[in-house]
Amino acid sequence: MALDFGLIYEVVARPQHDKSAAQEVFRDLVNQVSIADQVGFHTVWNVEHHFLPDLSQASNNDVLLGAYAAATSNIRIGYGVKLLPFNYNHPVKAAEAGAVLDQISGGRAEFGTGRSVSREELEGFGIEPDQTRPQWQESLQMIVKAWEDEEFTWDSESFKIPPRHVLPKPVQDPHPPLWVAGSGPDSHSLAGELGIGMLTFSVLVPLDEISRRIGLYKEGIKRCTKPAGKYINDKVAPFAVIYCGETDEEARETAAAAAVEYSVVAAEIFGRFSTWAEKKESYAYVEDFEVPEVTFDHLNDESMCIVGSPDTCIEKVRKYEKMGADMMIGNFQPPGLPVDKVKASIERFGKNVIPAFQ
Repeated sequence: MALDFGLIYEVVARPQHDKSAAQEVFRDLVNQVSIADQVGFHTVWNVEHHFLPDLSQASNNDVLLGAYAAATSNIRIGYGVKLLPFNYNHPVKAAEAGAVLDQISGGRAEFGTGRSVSREELEGFGIEPDQTRPQWQESLQMIVKAWEDEEFTWDSESFKIPPRHVLPKPVQDPHPPLWVAGSGPDSHSLAGELGIGMLTFSVLVPLDEISRRIGLYKEGIKRCTKPAGKYINDKVAPFAVIYCGETDEEARETAAAAAVEYSVVAAEIFGRFSTWAEKKESYAYVEDFEVPEVTFDHLNDESMCIVGSPDTCIEKVRKYEKMGADMMIGNFQPPGLPVDKVKASIERFGKNVIPAFQ
C-alpha cells in the first residue's frame, strides 16, 4: 500500500512583532502549498497555537486552511489541529468551521483534533489540564452529531443546546476523516479504541518508542467496536522536520541549525508544561520529562529529522514506513530556513522521494 505524505505549518515570523514580516510569511505559505499540490503531497496540515511566539503564529487555522483550499485542486486540507477544550473552541463553532472548510475545498477536509500540551495556552485560556480529555471527547461527540443531525440538540452538564439547525453540513459522506494529535502512549491506545486517525507527535522521540506507540494504536484499532465517528479511520501519521537537499552536505549546511532550533523550542515548551502539569492524571506520561541536550548529529543519526539528499530522505522515510506509518508528515519550514530553500525542498521531495513510495 502506498505511503501518503503531508506537510505541516507552524508559521514563525521574525522579528516576532514585525507586522510586515508576518504578512510576508503568511502570503508565502499559499505559494508553498500550491507547489506541494502540484508535486504529489496528499495533505497540508496547519496547527492551532496561541501565546507561543518562538514556535508559531498560526492562531487561526480556519483562515489559513481556507486560503490553501482556494489556491489548490488536489491536496487535502487538514486541521493539525482544531483544539477542542471548550475555552478554545465551542463545539458547535468547531463543527461549523470544519463543514465550511469541507464545502469550499470540495470535500478535501481532514478534521484533526487535539487537547493541547503547553502551559502558555492552557493557562492563558483558563483550562484545567485534567479537564482537557473529557472536554475533547464530549466536543468530538457533539461535532459528529452536529454534522449528522438535521436538527441538533445537546443536554449535558457542560451544554444545554435546544433544537437548532447547524449548517452547512460537510460535503464528505458521512463526514471528514477524524484524527487526534497526541504524544502519550495512552493517547495512542485511546485513539485506536475510538477508531480515529493518530497524528503522532514524535519530536525528540526515539524511533523504537515511536514504533511502540504505533503498535499501541494498531492494537487499539483492533478493540474498536464503537468508533467516535460514523466509520473507522485507521491511519497513523508520525511527524519530523524534513529538508530535501541537493546533496547530504548541502542539506546539512542549510537545515541543520533550523532542525535543532525547532526541536529545542518544542522541548522547552513541553518541559515547562511537564513541570506545571505534573501529577495530573491525564498527562501522567509527562512527569519524568527532562529537556534534553539537542545536537544535529543525534537528530540525524537517530532519524528524528529527515535531512539529506533525495536518496537519504528515502532511506530515512523507509524506517517510518516499516514501523507501520500510513502517512509521513513533514515540517518543511522550521524557524530560520530561507523561503527559497523551503520551496526547493518541497519540490525536490515531491519529484524524487514521493514516487518511491507509490
